[in-house]
Amino acid sequence: MESTRRRSLSHHGPDVTTTPAPPSGPLGATVLRNASVLGAATIVVRLLMFALGIVLARALGAESYGQYALALALGVVLQPVADLGLTPYLSREVARDRRGGEAVLPTLLVAKVSLLGVTFLLTAGVAGLVVRGEELLAVIVAMVLAALLDGLSIFVYGYFQGREAMHYEARATAIAAGVRGAGGIVLAVATERLAFVVGWILLVAVLQAAAAAFRLRREVGGAATLRRSQGATVNWRAVASMGLIAIFVMTYLRVDTVLLGWLKDEREAGLYAAAYALMMGAQIPPWMLATALTPVFARTYHRDPAEFEASWHRGLRLVLLISLPIALLTSLLAGGIVDRLYGDEFERSADVLALVIWICPLGAVSLIAQAVLRGAGRELWLTVVSGGCAALNVGLNLWAIPRHGIMGAAVVTVVTEAVNMIALVAAARRGRLVPWPRFPVVRTALAACAASAVAVAGDGLPVEVAGLGAVAAYLTVLWTTGVLRR
Repeated sequence: MESTRRRSLSHHGPDVTTTPAPPSGPLGATVLRNASVLGAATIVVRLLMFALGIVLARALGAESYGQYALALALGVVLQPVADLGLTPYLSREVARDRRGGEAVLPTLLVAKVSLLGVTFLLTAGVAGLVVRGEELLAVIVAMVLAALLDGLSIFVYGYFQGREAMHYEARATAIAAGVRGAGGIVLAVATERLAFVVGWILLVAVLQAAAAAFRLRREVGGAATLRRSQGATVNWRAVASMGLIAIFVMTYLRVDTVLLGWLKDEREAGLYAAAYALMMGAQIPPWMLATALTPVFARTYHRDPAEFEASWHRGLRLVLLISLPIALLTSLLAGGIVDRLYGDEFERSADVLALVIWICPLGAVSLIAQAVLRGAGRELWLTVVSGGCAALNVGLNLWAIPRHGIMGAAVVTVVTEAVNMIALVAAARRGRLVPWPRFPVVRTALAACAASAVAVAGDGLPVEVAGLGAVAAYLTVLWTTGVLRR
């Protein structure tokens, strides 16, 4: 591994930085602390927004929930379009050299605000021409603007991620989600009108973006520092590569909901989105670990190859030990979960959930591989892979959705994520960045079998009881075989 890394350094040139790195072991205190605070905040955010979605589904019905889900998916797809790689680039540059990252911050901020405005105006104009119905148009315009403003807040959080100081992001997102979710739930129950809920979501997005901008200005030394050019050069090629990666990834992850609304109707989009929301919640643990590890890979690639490799092994081990049982048990208990949360109207969502939940372990490996490639500066590989997956996903969905509806979209999404995972790991291996991962396959399989047996035996019991029993069986086997103790 050392010789491989030296060859890579001689080929790409040194990357000298001046800012001392924060002390951290392979998955040391800094990484685990960042993962913990991000995880806690993300759990709060997802739970509150998930609760809002359930209230909307039950109070307003599948069609109104479908409008909300369609507009939300469109806004999420457009977020990376209005960013074009500026946020991950800022995070990486600050992680490598804080002074250098802050030097390019004014240029990046101007570009970010400009892209936000252009994206919103173009989206509103196109939506006005093609969307059927004034109510759906208003929901789309408001939700897209809210999503773009959230993207501005995320840009600010990217600066703090680069400094491996993620407590501000955790606190700000948790507070905003609490206000957004609680207010939305009250408005949905009291008014039974989607328009009031969407307006509230937009208002909170405005306040969150304003608070983030104020914090950034205070952190870097005031408005004058943000306005003046500091003579630093932005690597626009790297920015564009990261932007294309984000656009492609978000396309193949969320365009299925948009296509369902277009090719079918809002009700089908709502049934699919109900299952997809559960899958997104299951991805919180691997996402928080990958996010915390991303600046570590960027910092250690040239400085400490041993830590870089150790982070790869432990990162994969942790995300798979967490995500595999989540996928297995959710798939087995999908019917009870959907019935408990959404009710009879969403019965068809159970089959979708049983399938799309397998994106969780596939995506977990993909996230770690992405962090490795981005930390090593291999944006070209990421761009090629994500672009191919986006094209594959859209093409297959255009064929599958008209013929097979929501199940066709689910199959296509899982297949796309599997292709993405295989390609990213192969790219990391081909680039000699990391060795084959070490993972306790046999002992984990035994634990999974024990969990499955308990879940099946618990058929007829409340889904919460069956799920907790299966998790206990899984953890018991892992502990007995030494996986958890190690």
